[in-house]
Order: sequence, then C-alpha cells, then structure tokens
Amino acid sequence: MSDIKKLDQSAQEYFYSLPVMIQEQIMQSNMKVSCREDLERCYKNIIGNQHGTNNSMQ
Repeated sequence: MSDIKKLDQSAQEYFYSLPVMIQEQIMQSNMKVSCREDLERCYKNIIGNQHGTNNSMQ
C-alpha cells in the first residue's frame, strides 16, 4: 500500500477508524490505495475474504 500520510484527510480518517487488524492487512497488502473509496473497497474485500465470500466481482 502507498504511504498513508500521502492520502487526503478523509482517507486517513477512514483508515484510522478501521480495526487495527484491518489496518495491518491493508498496509501489508500490495493493493493500490489512493483515496477513501479505494480503502473502502479494500476493507470490503478483506471482510468478504474472512467470511469466505469474494466481493471483488461487485
């Protein structure tokens, strides 16, 4: 993931509102994140994968 400090304030606030475990997964991933919407998509994919579903097709 890109440096969180390079994201706009809205994206940073959203990132830091996520559970720490999710923050770590996003930071360790190779997902390209440039805005809040990207973070929301990453979060939904992570949650979907944890529950055995794949939301990447939506």
